[in-house]
Amino acid sequence: ARFIERADDNGDGLLEFSEMGPDEERAANRFERIDTDGSGGISQEEMETAREARQERGWRPFGGDRG
Repeated sequence: ARFIERADDNGDGLLEFSEMGPDEERAANRFERIDTDGSGGISQEEMETAREARQERGWRPFGGDRG
């Protein structure tokens, strides 16, 4: 939730591609993986699913140890 809150520049509650960071290629790859419904925005549910998948693979959560 904190990751979306910090990055959600327009305050719509969704993380859009343009809000994913300055590295466009990396952001595009990350965005495609997380936006599972193809809506063009990442919901809190999609972010949680991605976080859980990362943890299962032994990766740290989005946003580091802060949550």
